[in-house]
Amino acid sequence: MRKPFVFAPPRGRPEDAPQSEPPWTVLVVDDDQEVQSVTELILAKVRFKGRPIELLRALSEAEARAIMAERPDVAVILLDVVMESDDAGLRLVRHIREDLRNRAVRIILRTGQPGQAPEQSVIVDYDINDYKAKTELTAQKLFTTTIAALRAYEDIRALETSREALFQIIEASDSLFRVQSMHQFASAVLSQLAALTGAGPSGLLCLQVAAGQRPRPESIAILGSSGAYARLASATLAEASLPEALVAVIIDALESHHEVRVGPYLAYYVRVDGVREAVVVLDAPRRPVSLGQDVMQLFGTKIALGFGNAFRYEALTDERDRLTSEVDRMRGSVEAAHREVQSVAQASSLTGLLTPELFEVIGHAEAMRAVRYRRPLTLLRLGLVVADEDAEALARACQPALRRSDVIGRLADGGIAVLMAETDRESGLRAAERVAEAIAAANLSHGTMTIAVAPCDLDRPDTVEAALAKATALAAGEGPQLRIAWNREG
Repeated sequence: MRKPFVFAPPRGRPEDAPQSEPPWTVLVVDDDQEVQSVTELILAKVRFKGRPIELLRALSEAEARAIMAERPDVAVILLDVVMESDDAGLRLVRHIREDLRNRAVRIILRTGQPGQAPEQSVIVDYDINDYKAKTELTAQKLFTTTIAALRAYEDIRALETSREALFQIIEASDSLFRVQSMHQFASAVLSQLAALTGAGPSGLLCLQVAAGQRPRPESIAILGSSGAYARLASATLAEASLPEALVAVIIDALESHHEVRVGPYLAYYVRVDGVREAVVVLDAPRRPVSLGQDVMQLFGTKIALGFGNAFRYEALTDERDRLTSEVDRMRGSVEAAHREVQSVAQASSLTGLLTPELFEVIGHAEAMRAVRYRRPLTLLRLGLVVADEDAEALARACQPALRRSDVIGRLADGGIAVLMAETDRESGLRAAERVAEAIAAANLSHGTMTIAVAPCDLDRPDTVEAALAKATALAAGEGPQLRIAWNREG
């Protein structure tokens, strides 16, 4: 399986690497000025891994304590035992290890009075790293001892840095997965990587969608930026006014799939997924802390996972916006329909009947309720065609026989219908008889009308339309119906 994030050995010419490395700090603690001067003379021109030695002096335990409180970067201490007291040096050792909790600094005990601090007991009881008598510490041995101590300090600091980086990566994972937008994710990646490596605050997170293709500035998007590049987000490399060397480093990292260090720039390559790859580039005026291949591999995996999280969030956000737009559109349609229904209802109140449009809307709603809850619904049809001048009087005549929940309205074909919820066929027939009696008892002109009863079929999606068609057929004489006649003078 291909790993999502790969760091290879850094590329770039040695002369391109930043040269401003800090010196190694060595503290000489001794109340003998002559010893101080000789030590400075021997170590003044010593260089280890290209870095000189900065020599600090302390003539007492108190001075050494003050220096160690201000300078936690001290790598080696050349420590005398007997100074203002017989055990001043040993007390300083306990202070450094236990109070300051500094386990990295290498402490070399050198004494001119071995009897005051026997080697065997001191090396067991105190956390020191070497024990030397001043009489045996020649210039060559002092050089050798110091270089060995600096090498050990460097290894310990590398281990501590890796451990701290692992803790930071664990915390960074929470922040990378907690962020939501791609901009927030890009900012989190830049800040976390800068903190891990000790690089400067300025950086870019760039993405190329077409993985495997030759990278070009116009196809590389800047997803996030910080520091001096803070205003470049959402642009492409071609659109941003960047130094040619910086653009070259980004393209080199994409082409080589390697970490690249050239001049002040440090670029990390990230394989996001099968179609996307990214580069995190930082300004590193000083050589950044080396975290080790395994640590950077782990952080790279977290970045790739965070990318996936951010991309999914962006997709969900786009879908949410689309759905919100669709809901807004539908809300507008519903509000328009509501205004139309109100207009229709107002018009129907003038005639005592629902208009065909409103009767259809309410009929559909009643049908949905009946089908959902499996409750009976019956439709009565009063005649085939009722003249407009008779419709209002006929509706008023029916009212005493109807319930408040029954819906009476005009049909598009000129008839009148009554929709009766919670009513089966038998109940519908009895209701039709009551309607017929009410019409016959009303003070209407003489006439004849059929009343057709049609229960709605709850297994049909067009239940009201089907019942209406059935009732129309019955009213036309194609089946049994209730026929009424009245003969009253108006």
